[in-house]
Amino acid sequence: MMTRTGKQSGRRSTVISGIKAVEYIASRPHPEGVGLLDIARAIDMDAGQAHRLLSALIEAGWVHQEARHEHYALTGRFLQVSGQLIRELKLVDVARPVMRELATATGHTVGLLEVLGSSLVLSAREHGSSAVQVMFRVRDEVGDFLSLHETPGGRAVLAAGGDTDRDGDPALAGRLERIRDRGFEIDDEEYRESVRTVASAILDRRNRPIGVLGLMTPATLVSLEEVERFGELVKDAATEISRLFGSSAAIDGPNQRP
Repeated sequence: MMTRTGKQSGRRSTVISGIKAVEYIASRPHPEGVGLLDIARAIDMDAGQAHRLLSALIEAGWVHQEARHEHYALTGRFLQVSGQLIRELKLVDVARPVMRELATATGHTVGLLEVLGSSLVLSAREHGSSAVQVMFRVRDEVGDFLSLHETPGGRAVLAAGGDTDRDGDPALAGRLERIRDRGFEIDDEEYRESVRTVASAILDRRNRPIGVLGLMTPATLVSLEEVERFGELVKDAATEISRLFGSSAAIDGPNQRP
């Protein structure tokens, strides 16, 4: 006789197998679906067990069976549920833990800017251990509106959005292309004297820029070479946030052209 613990373990195993089956089907987006034996091998079940599992997923509305070949495919319910989840996500709430981790790793100030029309708004800021050295130089406050074309964060957004120039400005066009190539922008005391900034765009599920992650460092203490290294960390952090919002471009880097 199976104990209560044994039953719970069996249910847990079935749930995990169901998740693995769904992930496998999703990774094989074929118009005719995926065959039973392929799914069974992928989730380490015999054909009978896999068939019962898939039948339960069909009954629950997550999977359907294609009539002609009797292959399996996901239903639109996954898009419905994931879309609802993404719509309820707030950028500040999602980004805050990543910002704290980045501020701790670098010791410097991390800011989050959200895209609002043709401007950016500073939504949140996290300070690292050396933040006191740069705070008094960073005059922007949470809630301030910033320009897209005159700030490092704005240029990161323009690059991620596919803009190539402004009024035919070849210098800006070249700069945006460089941002796209490396995935982040570096501002060497252009926007704020004595402050070097790295910025990388955050994308949504349609691969459109919805915000920017920025790292501010004191120019007297941090070299351009070190800022370049920080740029990779900022890009990785922005990519992590973009993935949480369903961006497919985040796989290749947050500032890739949509």
